[in-house]
Amino acid sequence: MSDQVADMIDELLTPGPGNMLTNAREQRGLTTRQVAEQLHLLPRQIEALEANDYHQFNGEIFCKGYLKSYATLLELDPEPLIKAYIDSRPDNVTPIPTAKPRAHIQRPHKGRSVQYWSLAATVVVIGLLWLLGSGGEEETVTVTETPEVVVDKNIAIVDQTEQPSLVEPVADETAELAVAVAPLEVEAQVEAEVDVEPVEVTEPVPVADVAAEESQVAESALNLTFSEDCWVEVKDGSDTMIFADLRRAGSSLELTGEPPFNVLLGYAPGVTMTYNGEPVAVVVNRKKDSARLFVGE
Repeated sequence: MSDQVADMIDELLTPGPGNMLTNAREQRGLTTRQVAEQLHLLPRQIEALEANDYHQFNGEIFCKGYLKSYATLLELDPEPLIKAYIDSRPDNVTPIPTAKPRAHIQRPHKGRSVQYWSLAATVVVIGLLWLLGSGGEEETVTVTETPEVVVDKNIAIVDQTEQPSLVEPVADETAELAVAVAPLEVEAQVEAEVDVEPVEVTEPVPVADVAAEESQVAESALNLTFSEDCWVEVKDGSDTMIFADLRRAGSSLELTGEPPFNVLLGYAPGVTMTYNGEPVAVVVNRKKDSARLFVGE
């Protein structure tokens, strides 16, 4: 009982997932050599993981891949182990926010405000004088227009007496225009139909080419060859994870699916890649020796 309490205290006080891996392995009666054989790793690499010593591994992604494989072997949830690994890194420090300098607000000068209100009062007075002057002009215009209204009424009466004689010629002219326009509309329709006929004679849609393109997309193949150990994650065009595992040096991997492929390489210098038989340039992150790229866009 005292040993279990001591192990729990070590897990709480020691940062990193190493103690959790060691306790889980010992509870299952496994040695570091047995674990190394099942994970295809070296015993010193297993001991380094349990000692939270990650300097001999090639980058952060590589460490996460080993921890995930080790947790799967011991039937543990890998998320707490990976979180403990991230929290134990020396560069995981929360920056202290710095205080922002206060902006200096300059108050307006009293002399300027007095000038502003004087100018505004002058504009208001000028506007009132202009409105009063424009109102007097409108009254004189309405008085002069009164005689013209009487003349318009007399003209309207004469137009009403002459209106019956003007209706019939307008109707006749409308009928003649309708008769004259009818042949033109028929001719326009015939010309439109003649013009449309060549447009309808078009080449058929290349269905075979479309089917070939669809089959080409469906048969998109991604091939990877490994000269070094490398953790690999691949998602297809629907963002579905189709592969996630550690590949050994000297092995190869062939995947098919809907492009584009989202590829993550833990140790990119040890991988060569082709897409549908064409070589793919792998751009390596020199700081972590990893690479993330989209193939088949």
